Amino acid sequence: MAERPTMSELQSWRVAELSDDFADRVLARMDEVRTLADDASQSDDPVPLGPTPSRSRTRRVGIVGIACAAGSALLVLWLLRPVPPPRAPVSTRAAVSVAEPRLPPAAGLTPEAIARTLDEQLLPRARLCHDALVDTGIIGSGQLILELDVTRRGGRGVVTRAEFDRASELDEPAFRTCLLDRAWALRFEPPDGDAPVEVVVPLEFHDPWAYGGDPDDGHR
Repeated sequence: MAERPTMSELQSWRVAELSDDFADRVLARMDEVRTLADDASQSDDPVPLGPTPSRSRTRRVGIVGIACAAGSALLVLWLLRPVPPPRAPVSTRAAVSVAEPRLPPAAGLTPEAIARTLDEQLLPRARLCHDALVDTGIIGSGQLILELDVTRRGGRGVVTRAEFDRASELDEPAFRTCLLDRAWALRFEPPDGDAPVEVVVPLEFHDPWAYGGDPDDGHR
C-alpha cells in the first residue's frame, strides 16, 4: 500500500507532473482533514464515524420493551392465580318463617289479618334481629314462640302483653329484646269484643351457615 504523500511532495508535484487544478484540490482536502482532526482533539465527544440513532428513538424502543415485559409478567400471574372453590348451593329456606298463628275460638280476629300484620310489621324486624345474632357468631337456628295479647283500643288492636313461651329456644337476651321491642309496637285490626285476644306466633329461625348457604343470601 502506497504511503500518503507529504505536503512537500505535493508541492513538488504541483510544480512538476501534476496539474495546478488537481494539486489545488488535493491540498484543500488535506486542509479539511487537518481541521477536522484539530476540532476532534479539542472536543470531549468523539467524532461520529457513521449515522447514530437519536436519543428519543432509543428511549421509545426501551419503553416499548419494558411494557412488553410487564405485560408478559401480568399474563403469567393471571394464569397462575388461585381458582376459588365453587360456592356451596344456597338453600331456598327463609332465615325467618312464621307458622300459622294460633287463636282461641271466636277470637274476633281472622288468621288472614294477623298473618298480614306479622308479614308487614314483624318479619322485617325479625330478620334484622336475626342478622345481628348471626354476626355475633352464635348459632342462629331454633324456634321462638311469641305470645301476644291483642286488645281493642281507639279503633285498632294494640299489644297489651308480649312474652316468649318457656319452650322457646335461642335464649340470647339481646336477640329476644330486639324481637320484643317490635312486638309491643305491632298494630292489628281491632278485635270484635273488648276482651284481650291471645295470639300465639311460632317463629322459626334458620342459621344460614348450618345448611351451607351464605348469610347474605335468602334472608335480606
